[in-house]
Amino acid sequence: MTHKLINRHLIERIKKRAELKSKHKDFTVPDFEKPIFIVSAPRAGSTLLFETLSCFPGVWTTGDENHELIERIPKLHPRSRNYDSNVLTKHDCDAGTAKKLLEGFTFDLQDRNRQRYIDLPEDKRPSTIRFIEKTPKNSLRIPFLKAVFPDALFIFLYRDPKENIASLIEGWKSGRFVAYWNLPGWEREPWSFLLIPGWPSLKEAAIAEIAANQWKTANKYIIDKLNKLPISWQHFLTYQGLIDNPEKIIKTISNFADLKIDKQVEKLFSGSLPVSSKTLTPPAPDKWKKYENEIERVLDESLLTAMPISEVTTKVSDYCAGMFQEERDFPEIVQ
Repeated sequence: MTHKLINRHLIERIKKRAELKSKHKDFTVPDFEKPIFIVSAPRAGSTLLFETLSCFPGVWTTGDENHELIERIPKLHPRSRNYDSNVLTKHDCDAGTAKKLLEGFTFDLQDRNRQRYIDLPEDKRPSTIRFIEKTPKNSLRIPFLKAVFPDALFIFLYRDPKENIASLIEGWKSGRFVAYWNLPGWEREPWSFLLIPGWPSLKEAAIAEIAANQWKTANKYIIDKLNKLPISWQHFLTYQGLIDNPEKIIKTISNFADLKIDKQVEKLFSGSLPVSSKTLTPPAPDKWKKYENEIERVLDESLLTAMPISEVTTKVSDYCAGMFQEERDFPEIVQ
């Protein structure tokens, strides 16, 4: 049933795009000024943050994650690299690829009222837009995105490993987040979430170990790549900080990204943020303990390759210290 629902949603989106293309054969792609990319491990709370920021006036999104939109460009699909991973670099960006990606985003653009950009009369379409995007696989694509969008801004969302890994385990077991149904060489349940480098070594691994490696790889890549960019192009926050103090966090993001807060946005601060559309089970502080035994085993460094989780959390602390170059408060990162 889950497979059918996912395919139905995808088919409807593709069908709608085809209808729009037949109706709008010639159109001008707007200038994507300082587009904002939320980068995080999968299940880190990026949907909640994305749906919140999508309520800002003047903001345009595609209304969803863009796995299919990006990977339907043959060069950007992992099959073009023998399913090595979802990693994309600046070398994967050429003029033709960038053009196709921008056109794809443009066809799916919608404002906070779900008004489609392409449905507007030509003289009503803004020539410059503020675009917000979140697709978890983009944690492995920062250099590529920077090549396509030279003035891009990045919001790095970090979630405690125990909570994040537990949510990944839950996602794998739900079957709702399948990325590749028939991954060559993967003779078990369909692959969910981002395809990380070295995935073939996990053929016999427990789901908890796969989830831990996805968490670790995503955060490591984000930190390594953002460290190569100017501080003014990036912003850091934790999922717990967003939950505990949404007004402060969202106002800080609005200042960073130069987004205007109006009454509609202020209503979000009147209470707790709404549950995101991709939540599987109701949020709870100790929900991760359902998988406590599995997680404790994978947090043992001996079960992880290349870089243990403790080193990733240390890198996050170092990243924050270097980013702000001063003592600052942020929710404690659990080792």
